[in-house]
Amino acid sequence: LPVNIFVQVPSCVPSAPGLENAGATLSAADVREALAWPNIIGLGEMMNFPGVAANDSKMVAEIAATGAAGLTVGGHYASPDLGRAFHAYAAGGPADDHEGTTVDDAIARVRQGMRAMLRLGSAWFDVAAQVKA
Repeated sequence: LPVNIFVQVPSCVPSAPGLENAGATLSAADVREALAWPNIIGLGEMMNFPGVAANDSKMVAEIAATGAAGLTVGGHYASPDLGRAFHAYAAGGPADDHEGTTVDDAIARVRQGMRAMLRLGSAWFDVAAQVKA
């Protein structure tokens, strides 16, 4: 059977600058170039939610390049703060987010126009709590 493999370009390499050696660094130009590769469906896991909320130039450039390519930005808002920082992050462009764990998290994401992704697996059992949203 044929298999189609689709990939999202990593948004934050390294994920914690100054705290890790990721073996590589991806610039906004690198991301823009990779977005044109075959089978790329978007920008993956925009983890730098403080950077998006603070209008960081690298994050803004990556998100803008993704939009210009007609692709989507995957979210990764790993904070319980659903206030101003969350609203700024959501306005920054992520189309979805898998980090919510409660009904309120799911509702907050959907209200901001994001898709709330529910997780179920060996490490996460969020579906039962969030499906009520």
